[in-house]
Amino acid sequence: MAKTVIEKVPSKSSGVTVFKITGTLGFHEKENLIKLFDECEKHGISKLVMDFSELTSLGGGCAKIIREKADSGDFFIGVAGASKTTLKFLRNEDEPGRVRFASTVEEAMEEIGSGSGEEVVVEHPAKKSASTSAAKKQKAKKLQAKEKEPKVSARVEADHAKEDEIEKHETDGARSEAQNRTAPDTGDNGLPNVICLGHDANGVVSEESTGEPVDEWYADAPVPGLEGAPIEEKSADLEKSSDRKLKRRLVQYSSLLSISSDFNRIMEKSKLLDTILLTTIAQVGVESAAFFEYREDGLEPIAAKGIELEQCTPLVLEGTGDGRIWEGDEILEMSDSPIEEESKKKALSSGFAWAAPVIIYNEFRGLVLIGKPIKKTLNEDSLEVLNIIVRQAAVAYENTRRFEEESERILGLVQSLISLIEERTLARGNTSLIAGHSYMLAKKMHYPDELIKDLMFGVVLRDIGMIKVSDLIVRSPRELGKEEWEIIKRHPIDGADMLRKMKFSDHAVKIVLCHHERYNGEGYPNQLRGGEIPLGARIVSVVESYGAMLQDRPTRPALTREEALNTLKENWGMRYDPEVVEQFVEIIEEEIRTGENKQYMSSEFFSV
Repeated sequence: MAKTVIEKVPSKSSGVTVFKITGTLGFHEKENLIKLFDECEKHGISKLVMDFSELTSLGGGCAKIIREKADSGDFFIGVAGASKTTLKFLRNEDEPGRVRFASTVEEAMEEIGSGSGEEVVVEHPAKKSASTSAAKKQKAKKLQAKEKEPKVSARVEADHAKEDEIEKHETDGARSEAQNRTAPDTGDNGLPNVICLGHDANGVVSEESTGEPVDEWYADAPVPGLEGAPIEEKSADLEKSSDRKLKRRLVQYSSLLSISSDFNRIMEKSKLLDTILLTTIAQVGVESAAFFEYREDGLEPIAAKGIELEQCTPLVLEGTGDGRIWEGDEILEMSDSPIEEESKKKALSSGFAWAAPVIIYNEFRGLVLIGKPIKKTLNEDSLEVLNIIVRQAAVAYENTRRFEEESERILGLVQSLISLIEERTLARGNTSLIAGHSYMLAKKMHYPDELIKDLMFGVVLRDIGMIKVSDLIVRSPRELGKEEWEIIKRHPIDGADMLRKMKFSDHAVKIVLCHHERYNGEGYPNQLRGGEIPLGARIVSVVESYGAMLQDRPTRPALTREEALNTLKENWGMRYDPEVVEQFVEIIEEEIRTGENKQYMSSEFFSV
């Protein structure tokens, strides 16, 4: 599988070390990039050139590390062959910095050499000759000798690659390449010649990354099994053969297939579209991309990368009424697309050059428009990559669309249940207050984002089990007897069973089941204590008690906010989790101080 590789290559100057970096330098490689500089410092290397000619993407974090190392004065760093987008990440707009940039490695070496007052002799590479072949034979002998020696610090590897079935059965050629490129090869100064960072180059990029066309990633990759071995005349022909091209395609397509699983794991439409567009920019090698969703009155722009969404105007297809449908699934240049002339002019003025239809089950769902290519023009390979991405994206998009429809249906059901519960428990309007404070408190306590929605389902449906309790008990104006309390204390169990049957998540079910447990073990139904109680239930316990204190009850009048807070503080560490109380008190005291009391609509809680 494809990995990020840092390879120390021969240098024409003994004072300058050259590293060729292929693949990506993103979030997963930050720690290993720091290790590389530490190794350089350990071995007395202060002048280095980084060859970025085959770097496919650079994250902002890694760019910052390189800038800071150069600005510290401990290193003289030259960068060669970086793309325009990569240079934007490396250059600090506020300060020029001390990183030196050049088109070639030789020019970068001259920059580093002249910067230090040292004369650097640069020999430009010549065509392969008999002497080159002899040198490679000699290198092969050295490699064979090294295999018999103890292997020391051969590489730094942190393999985050996926174990998907497609990668498990990846071509032998691609696997051989990865193995050869990470073979132990220690330089004269003791620094490993090859460092495998192990990031899976699957094409899914983050906001902070920049990319180049994927079809160039393996353009100069060696033929499997030939690296470091004697090369005959026919080997040079083999490197240019269709086998090499096929190997590159297989690696590329396996990466694109892994993208499909990445897309299908994202169920929130906005996040999915961001990922699709960023992947398109990086894999196809274009400046911008936007998604236009098909609606009855035209195509509405709902996501964009590399261009502001406000710059994308709605599009109208040619034809009238039901005829305004994109026919076929062919990717077209904007000038040839079935878009009305006025809309087409606006799209072209925004920099869009191509349009790819998103079609699923023969239904037209929208368009992916892409901007100008970063390098030259789009070739057939790039358009084929775009076609694969859009086809994979169409399936994932349809899944999120249906998920949204199902979520809206569930939300309608939940809102009906909330009204029923409030009517049943004489707590009209209380749900909104408790849900709002629970949401704020969960955010303040860094509750996992992916669980917030389930937490909120548990919060608003916590008392659904009270539906089974008799009106005579629920509305009783007197103190309840022991048997009546036992019936009341069953409502968390009944509520959890009801949510389980309605296919709510286990997380939401646990919130309902445990929301009356108490920190000191005196709660119900299972007398859990401390950390045995889920955090979400501990949050609900505090907020619900606070909300109940603010309401009139048949047996007592409502308390003020200050009185309710004092009651919570008095039960600090007994009935309530002290950390939860501390964070919640800060929220309420801020509300009292500012006079604000933020109100949430119930739909807001389930759009996170």
